Amino acid sequence: MSKYCHKECGARERGRYYLVAIILAPALFLAEGCGGFWLGTLTEYKIDRSNKDKYWGGYESGATYVLVQDVWLVEHEDWSKRLVLTPISQPGEKRPGLMRYGSHEWTREQYERDPAAFPMIRGIVSQGTRIRVTRVFEHGALVWGSGIFLFGEVLDGSHKGTEIDVTDLSMLGEELKDGPYLLKPDPRLLRPVPDPAS
Repeated sequence: MSKYCHKECGARERGRYYLVAIILAPALFLAEGCGGFWLGTLTEYKIDRSNKDKYWGGYESGATYVLVQDVWLVEHEDWSKRLVLTPISQPGEKRPGLMRYGSHEWTREQYERDPAAFPMIRGIVSQGTRIRVTRVFEHGALVWGSGIFLFGEVLDGSHKGTEIDVTDLSMLGEELKDGPYLLKPDPRLLRPVPDPAS
């Protein structure tokens, strides 16, 4: 089991979370006054969807992509502690990609001037670095719906072999019926590497 998904579950387990939440929700609202938070916590789920083609959206399972520009390597922690690739903001330009992990409107100049002010930044992954996408997860809860998160492996440079979250290098694609929006590569950030066999 990956360190990045410590509470993987399937539909049966997700149903159990829902049942517990329905039973306990009234008591939590009365006792805590913040039942929405507890309901979300009780019904939270993380499901590995890597073996289901439809969840890959505009990506291809196991395919290799190359970075079109330099990106941040950021340590992030919410439902798991992990390393995230996220775009570097350019002065005066709207940042490309998704913002699942916040806007991260830091410029390279700010970071280089005072790296100690950005302890969450673990480095910069350079333009031209190849990334192989390896896993896709659905993460959500009864009270806030779900989203797709995409993981991969760095194939080049000083971070070679590192598992990273590449969700923020994506754009939203189609929405699944009664499900989350799928992801597709943002061409300003990632482009596919042609398969040499094709």
